[in-house]
This record gives sequence, structure tokens and C-alpha cells, in this order.
Amino acid sequence: MHRIVDLVTSIFGSVSEVNEEVQAEIDQKKKAAEEADVEDKPVPEGPSKEEKLAMLKTKLTENETKSLSDEVFFALLQASKEELLVAKDLTVTAINNTMKRSVPADEVENAKLNVEEELRYTSLSSSLKKAVIELGRYAVVQNEFYDPEATEDQRQQAMDSVEPVRILEGQILVDEGQLISRDVYKKLQLVGLLESENSYKPFIGLAMLVALVLFALFVIFNEMENVDKKQKNLLIFSIIFITSILLMKMVSLFDEFEYSEIGYIFPAAMGAMLIKILINERLALFQMAILAISGTIIFNEGITGTLNVTIGVYILISGLAAILFLQKQSRRSKILQAGLSVSVVNLIVILSILFLRNSQYSGLEYGFYFIAAFVSGIVSAVLTIGLLPFFEAGFGILSTLRLIELSNPNHPLLRKILTEAPGTYHHSVMVANLSEAACEAIGANGLLAGLGAITMTSERRNVRNSLLKTRLTWIIRTINCRR
Repeated sequence: MHRIVDLVTSIFGSVSEVNEEVQAEIDQKKKAAEEADVEDKPVPEGPSKEEKLAMLKTKLTENETKSLSDEVFFALLQASKEELLVAKDLTVTAINNTMKRSVPADEVENAKLNVEEELRYTSLSSSLKKAVIELGRYAVVQNEFYDPEATEDQRQQAMDSVEPVRILEGQILVDEGQLISRDVYKKLQLVGLLESENSYKPFIGLAMLVALVLFALFVIFNEMENVDKKQKNLLIFSIIFITSILLMKMVSLFDEFEYSEIGYIFPAAMGAMLIKILINERLALFQMAILAISGTIIFNEGITGTLNVTIGVYILISGLAAILFLQKQSRRSKILQAGLSVSVVNLIVILSILFLRNSQYSGLEYGFYFIAAFVSGIVSAVLTIGLLPFFEAGFGILSTLRLIELSNPNHPLLRKILTEAPGTYHHSVMVANLSEAACEAIGANGLLAGLGAITMTSERRNVRNSLLKTRLTWIIRTINCRR
């Protein structure tokens, strides 16, 4: 930029030199005329415009004389000394204002227009104004050149010199009433709190996730051969999943009251227990995977574009623990024990998460996390026990729990058979054991077969008793008639 200013200054300096030389020549002619004793002294004349222009071009470079028109030089040569000083200051100022900014190759014309606009509204004469505008446009050149190697080096140096901005979980970015500085503004921008434009990417991602879930459900239920059972299981699965999502959303509403960790109280194991008991273990595992992903989206503390992976891991492990502890515990009374086991697993998971965060927590915060983990497991068991009869009655399901309760020896009907016909009861139990063992050997439902064997044997006993009673009645009537 200094070279350009020197160039403009040298042009104005050359014009001033020519004017001074012309004035000196005129003064010399006047002095010579005064010394000569002549009555009619002629008025000395200076060089013509063309001669002045020729004198000026000898002081300029070839590039300057070719790039600038003769009208520019004529206007400068005809201006007074004061006008030249003002024109030079205005031109240099306009060029400095433009050239202090970067001017790449594609912005040269815009930079020239800026100089032209700045000089257009000056108080110079019309001819001098046109001259300085053309001179200013000539002086504006490209001052930014792209060097790939140097650019890459500078970029790497800038990246190495920048310290990473770390925003810890739970860190307060700005307090109420605090003045937002540039650093605070940058942090708010990094966490996405300043985004006001609607983005379609989250909706596209959600649509892809829903499509994947629907495809997986289609594959799983398509393997079921019984159409009625397929429809019934799909309806049960949908009701349980929607109920879990609604419960999750209700719990997440407390995030608005600054209870950001309230998600740990969500009864994640409820859906897994119900689906395992009512349908099968495979669908229970699939439901827990979907529920964990949903939890990462719902419990994101209202921040768009973020996923709460921690709560997702917690929900997934809680559901897997419920499926594991219900594997060989089919009695209804054992569901509560499974819930207690899930609570213990939840405590271990939360402790692991807190230690991995490597943050400072108070005793009150630890107490909250422990209570949330315990309540999650117990509430899951209580809801499972409470909702199970409605599903069994509404869909006519003979679940494993229901079959075990019906085959319980303390059942009123079985106790009645035991007291009234002990032989028939023992015979029914033997047949039931044989049926159950045979069904388990081929992978069928042994409990259902055993209970059916007991029922059929008891019914046959009732039929035999009815026939015997009818025959005895006929014999008594025959004897009475003979008498």
C-alpha cells in the first residue's frame, strides 16, 4: 500500500515540479525584459499545454503515461498549487481507505468503484475531480494473492495455536443478568443455543430411524405363522411401547423445572418384563433397544441436535437386567424380587457413570441418584404386576404366571379333587408330569400341557362318577319296583 501512495505522491510531485519550472522560466523572461531598455516590453509567455505535457511525461514512467489519459495531466497542470495539495490529500486518503482492506482479484473492480464514489462528492472542480477519479482508479490494484502452500502453513499454525474450548457437563455458561462477552457467546454457539433457523436434518434422521424400526418389526412378526397370534402380539407390543414412551415423556417434563437428571427415575424395566412374560424374550430385547434410543432423544434437556447417551445406556442395561432376572422366575411373586435386582443393577450403573464423569458431587446428589435407581426398579415391578392382569384378561392370554397359579396345589378346585378323590388327583398329577416332560422335550409349552392333562383327567373322573350315580339310581329304582 505504501508503494501505491508513493506512486500517487510522485505524480503530484512531478506536476508541481513542472509548474515550478514553467514559473521559473516565466520569471526569468520577465527579469530579462526588465533589464532590457525597451519602451514596449512584451509580456513573457510560458510554454503551451502540449509543451508542459511533454515536460511532465519526461518525469513519469512509461506505464504511467500509457495508463493515464492526457486529460488527467492537463487538469493537474492547470490546477493551482493549493488545488493540487487538496487533490493530493483527497486522493491519497481515498486510496488508503480502500487499500487497507484486502483486495483479491475478483474484488478489484469493486474497490475502484469505492474510490470513485469517495472522490465523486469532493469540492474539487469538475475537470480536476475527473482527473483524480481516474488517477485513483489507476492506483487501486490487487493486494491479496493466493498462495496454496503458505495458506496451508498459516492454517496449520493457526490450528496449533488455538486452545480447545472444553464445555463440561453441568457447567454454567452464563448466569442470569450476566453480560454476555465474546467468549460466552462462542460457547453458547458451540452448544447450539443460538440456532434460530429450522433444520430438516433432525426430522430426516428421525424418519430414517422410524423406518429402520418398522422394517425390523416387519421381519420379526413376519416369522410368526399364526396370523391371529401375530396380530395380537403386535397390538400388545404397540400398547406396551406407547405406554413406555408416554411415561418417559411425562418424566422428561420435569426437565423444565431444572431437574435435568430426573430421567434416571424412569421405570425402564417395565416394558421388558411385560413383553417377556406376554410374548417372548426376543421382542423384549428389541423393545429395550428402541426404548434406549428414544430415551437419548427425549431426555436431551431441550437442546436440539443432541443425544443423552448416558441415559440411553442406563435404560438399556436396566431392561437387559430385567430380562435376565426374569429368565427362570415365572411366579408372579418373583416379579418384585426381579425389580429389586434391577434396582441393584441400576445403582451399579449410576455409580459407574458418576465415576466416569470424574466430577465433584455432593452427598445430596449421590442420595438423589441412589433413590432414583431404587425407585426405577421397584416401580417397574409394581407396574408390571399391576398391568399384567389387564393384558391377560383383555387378550385372553394364558401366560406362564397364570398357568403356574392355576396348577398350584393350593388352588380351590385341586384341593377339592384331592379331598374328594385322592386317587384321581394322584393319577392326574402323574399324567400331567408325563405330558409336561414330553412337551418340554420337543420344545412345546409344558405347563399348558400339564394343566390340560389335570383338567381332562378330572373331567373324565366326573363323567365316570355321573355314570356310576345314574346306574346306582336305576338299580335302586328297580329294587323298589320289585318290592
